[in-house]
Amino acid sequence: LVPSTKKSMARLTGPVEVLVEDDANGQYTIQYTTPVADRYNVSIQIDGEAIPSFFTEIHADAPHVNFTKAKGTGLTRCTAGDECDFTVELIDHLSNRVTRKSIIDVQFVGPKRVVKKIKDNGDGFVKATYPPTKVGRYDVHIRVAAQDIAGSPFALIVESSAASPLVSRPE
Repeated sequence: LVPSTKKSMARLTGPVEVLVEDDANGQYTIQYTTPVADRYNVSIQIDGEAIPSFFTEIHADAPHVNFTKAKGTGLTRCTAGDECDFTVELIDHLSNRVTRKSIIDVQFVGPKRVVKKIKDNGDGFVKATYPPTKVGRYDVHIRVAAQDIAGSPFALIVESSAASPLVSRPE
């Protein structure tokens, strides 16, 4: 415990404003806000004497619908019978990649139900794979917190595959 009569100072690496509050009970409350998710070195001095520094991890907030992005050819074009895919990059309201597991909802609306697999890699990217079986136009809805992300719904065209002499048979 630190007597409240001593002067204290706390600092994080980087441009972070730190507020130190004397709780008047021998303890201090240190508050800070940083817009960048990262690993920070925290150093504290009391009456000019350094307490051993330590590292703290600051994680991004939840994905935000206006910043989360989807990309990949599987959003707009696919061939029936092929496995197609696209990737969703989860971004919070401060433009940090969300590296913890997050729930996203992917729905295909079109001529036939599409079975999909969604894999959150835990690195800020979610991969969706699907093998459509029916030709046609589909709307691909990608939602975070029950809201469509920017660009959603995406217009997907599923085309027929080229006939192969190995598998084609006359009727």
